Amino acid sequence: YYTVLVEPKLRVVSLNTNIVVSGTMFSVLNNPDMGGQLAWLEDVLAQSEALGQKVWIIGHATSKYGWISPQVERFLSLCTRYKDTVAGQFFGHIHTDQFNVISDVNTSEPIGVAYS
Repeated sequence: YYTVLVEPKLRVVSLNTNIVVSGTMFSVLNNPDMGGQLAWLEDVLAQSEALGQKVWIIGHATSKYGWISPQVERFLSLCTRYKDTVAGQFFGHIHTDQFNVISDVNTSEPIGVAYS
C-alpha cells in the first residue's frame, strides 16, 4: 500500500485489498487491521483533511464484495468520518462496470460512490 500526491490538492491512496477478500489464503490470518493499512489510512486521511486535500482510494476488490467483517466495518467507518475528504473510490476484481453507493455507517445516507 502507498500514497502519492498527484496534484497539490489531490492524493491517491492505494490499498492492498486482496488480503481482506473472503476465501483467500490471506483472509484466514488473524489480521484485523489489514496489516496495519487501516491505521495508516486513517493517518493519511487525517493529514489530507488538515491540508485540504481530496483523496481517491484505489484497490483490487471493493468493500462491497467479499471483504471480511471487521475490516469492512472499520473501512466504512473511516469513509464516514472522512466523507468530505474521500472524493472517489476505484476498484477492479468483478470484471464488470458498475458502481456501489457508500453509505454513512450511522445514518445510512449516501456519502460516496465506489466504481468497479
